[in-house]
Parts: sequence; structure tokens; C-alpha cells
Amino acid sequence: MKNICFIGTSHLGSVASAWHKRIAPLYPEFKPSFFAGPGTSLYQAEFLPNQIKAPADSQLEEYFRLSADGLTMIELDQYDCFIFQSLDEHFMGISEICQLMAVENEDEHVFFSTACLEATVEASIERSPVTRYVQHIRSCVDTPIIVSMTPKTSILAIEKHPEEYAPYLQYAEFFQDLFIKARTKILNYPKLTMVEQPEETLATPYFTKVEYLNPYGKQNLANVTDYWHKNVKYGKAALIKILEHIKTIPLSE
Repeated sequence: MKNICFIGTSHLGSVASAWHKRIAPLYPEFKPSFFAGPGTSLYQAEFLPNQIKAPADSQLEEYFRLSADGLTMIELDQYDCFIFQSLDEHFMGISEICQLMAVENEDEHVFFSTACLEATVEASIERSPVTRYVQHIRSCVDTPIIVSMTPKTSILAIEKHPEEYAPYLQYAEFFQDLFIKARTKILNYPKLTMVEQPEETLATPYFTKVEYLNPYGKQNLANVTDYWHKNVKYGKAALIKILEHIKTIPLSE
């Protein structure tokens, strides 16, 4: 049996739920642990030799204890693979930049050079907790690492707010290319691979189908304001893709 360690933000919740509720019997060869740190709590970690520790009495300690069956420390030499769920494209920040770029009034138009935008996207990845954790893990062990992408915003967002997100659509391909280029450059580590969002969950290349939204089927979609967190159905699709990918990676015996 292979011990695999999932580390992530609140987006890890749907993946963990999918494992416990639907997937576990299908993959008896894996024993996963889930270390979730919602919000900015992942930044609170202490990086120690061969360990990642949640400080005593911190939010992260509380979250790790709840998500990882009481564990508050990740022993790096105890796992056969590390999976991050997930690396964020920072949709809201990019969307705001797109709105500035799309202004047609010359007096209000803001110009961003490509070099400036490249640096902005690179900086967002460099500051990500995923990058910090990866750097520490790779400095201690050569265990395979998988970085999964944050699921894209629900298509419901643009259906309900077309004018607000129209500028994003105008520049979406450009920023996605910048993100891919930046993540490839910054996370260029041995034995690290990246896993994209499952294609079957996408409504367009830039938005997720509405049925994968966390409130879907639970509340009136007219009242939904969280277009980012996904449900167990999404978690199942993402988890299967990750686990099938792990099967293609040589793990230690």
C-alpha cells in the first residue's frame, strides 16, 4: 500500500469527501492523508528538517487536526507521493486587471506591458503556499510531487454577471498562456508533474460546468454567490484523474 499525502486549501475538501464517500474501495492500493489549510492558513506552517509542522495553537493546527485525523505534522519521509490541490490562477485578480485593460475611454485606459503582466503572474505563483511547500519538500526528499490545478470558476458567474466578466473573456487565453508559462518556469523541479482540471468538468476552456458547483442541487442558483468551490462530484472526477496519474509514476518500493 502506498502512502500519499494531499496538501491544499479549501479546494481539497471536495477531493477528500470524494475519497471517503465514493472512491476509497476502488483504490485499495492507496492510503491517503489530507492536510487542508483553508484561506491563508497554509502560510502559518513551520518548515523543519524532513517535516512540515502546524504551529501550536494556530489556525493551521486546528485545520490539519480536523482534516488529517488528528495529525498536525507532515513527516516528509513517510509518504510515497505528495499531491497539491491546488495551484490557483487567481481568477478574481486577473479579472480586475482585464477590466482595466478593457476600458475604451483613453483618459481612463490603463496600459500594462506584457513584461509587467508576466512578472505579476510569476509573482503570484512564487508567493503561493504550493511553491513554498514544494521548495521545502524537494530540499528534503526526492519523492514524486503532483500539482493539481484549481478548478476554474463556474460558468454560472458569467451567466449571472455577463458585463462584469466580459473583459476577462476578452483576455482569458492570453492570461492562461502566461499562467502555464510561469508555472512551468517556477515549478521546474525533478519528479514534479502537473495535472489539469478534468476535461469533462469544463463548460468552456475557462469555466466549469454548473453541475460541479458546491451549492448545485442544494439551493436556488439565483442566490448563489460562491462560484469557486466545487462539490463531491467534481472531487471524484479530479481525484480519479490524480490517482490514475500516480499509477504512471514510478514510486519507491
